[in-house]
Amino acid sequence: MILTLLLSTTKVTPDQVLQAMETIHLTDVKAWSQEVFGQSILSKRKLAFSTDKNYIKVALIIGDRLIAESTC
Repeated sequence: MILTLLLSTTKVTPDQVLQAMETIHLTDVKAWSQEVFGQSILSKRKLAFSTDKNYIKVALIIGDRLIAESTC
């Protein structure tokens, strides 16, 4: 989106678009994006809530009292 702001203020010719597409590589854009924007909030959240193990925690609650707890 930020890259498209330039389009509203500058006249771009088809030759300029072709030259840009031939000289700029996707890896360069990804590196620039990582440098400017950093890690996304979603990827930070996934990392924060991920675990080394996939497990299920099971609890037996009767009323307000915890009766038993187990990790599978």
